Amino acid sequence: MRKYKTLKAVFHQFDAQVAEAEERRRREVGFETSFTVGDYRLFYVATPQLLNIQEQVLLNERALELLAFDIPVAAQRSYLFDLITQEISATNEIEGVRSTRREIVEALQAEPSENKRFREIARLYLELSKGAIEAPESAQQVRYIYNQLLGDEIEPDDVPDGKLFRAGPVWVRDGAGKNIHAGAKDEEKIDGQLKAMFDHLSADDVPFIVSRLVSHFMFEATHPFYDGNGRFGRFLLSVQLQAVFSSYTVLTLSHIINTQKDKYYKAFVEVENDLNRGDATLFAQVMLELLRDAQLHLIQDFNAKKELMEVLSQRVNTLMDEAEDLSKGAIDSLFVFGQAFLFGGSVGLDWDTLAGVLAKSKNTARKYIDELESAGLLQRASSRPLRLTLSKDGVAFLSLERVPSDAS
Repeated sequence: MRKYKTLKAVFHQFDAQVAEAEERRRREVGFETSFTVGDYRLFYVATPQLLNIQEQVLLNERALELLAFDIPVAAQRSYLFDLITQEISATNEIEGVRSTRREIVEALQAEPSENKRFREIARLYLELSKGAIEAPESAQQVRYIYNQLLGDEIEPDDVPDGKLFRAGPVWVRDGAGKNIHAGAKDEEKIDGQLKAMFDHLSADDVPFIVSRLVSHFMFEATHPFYDGNGRFGRFLLSVQLQAVFSSYTVLTLSHIINTQKDKYYKAFVEVENDLNRGDATLFAQVMLELLRDAQLHLIQDFNAKKELMEVLSQRVNTLMDEAEDLSKGAIDSLFVFGQAFLFGGSVGLDWDTLAGVLAKSKNTARKYIDELESAGLLQRASSRPLRLTLSKDGVAFLSLERVPSDAS
């Protein structure tokens, strides 16, 4: 398969006239937008490479669907909870926002009235995991979700000072303090760029997945806010992709981006290079590759955890004969907590979920919890809501010592 050359490479290999002719040819067979990059309108081409990787991610998604089908409900919920924790931590780290795992877990477990750091971003990621967030279709909806996601974290000096977005200019700087990107110069330009993005996303004749990936460039290049653009932009991308991909996939994207930050940022820089004349094809390819890598990470993780589930199942079967001091209900409950531990590490399992999985009343489930706590096999991760996880003795009792306490 012939490698897709950047127009910058064509220019350096030949000259400006040849690069301009190649640009015209690509625009004729590609997908052109009204979004501007310097003096050019953004476009991209459905290359054989793009089609090949897109087919891979669709096949990977089917494989994930089949793997997830065999995972018990308690394990699924704990795994999603753990992925959310990991995803928020990663998207914060990409932007240099310091956050600990404990802070994020506490935010996820917090009551609405509690003033925990990251509480709002945690709440929205939980909603995303349930498929309860709709992709915005207007500038007003973008600002509304921004307020929900990051409103409490934005410093007073960085609060948008226009009608919806920032009114003044903004520069993105690298680690050395050098300006590497200027967002849209004012709110009028921001409005125009976001309209171009939404017009492209709503078109009937564009590829759904690739258009969403390219829109990530559009949003980040526009940089409509003084602060929080990166975290909001990645959340927005996850929301848009959830129309096709599972919560597992979209909640692993920032984690993978964080492990390949140089590749991610270079993709943005290449689109903005004037010699590439607004060609976003390779940006789309990089984003598809990151999406594929997120899925492959999940598939590997799922398979490893399913092997450990076999170990857990065998251990619980022996307990039915050996553990005379534990009731059958307590052993059944311990099996559920073991599943949650394998897939969610120390995030634990809530009382309601345990009752639902066991198909027992909350009072009966609480009796089993008390029995396991008295035996020293469970410890509380939080009291409100009541959430428990295996204690150190519980981990040893189930022969799960080789599983990291914060798995995945």
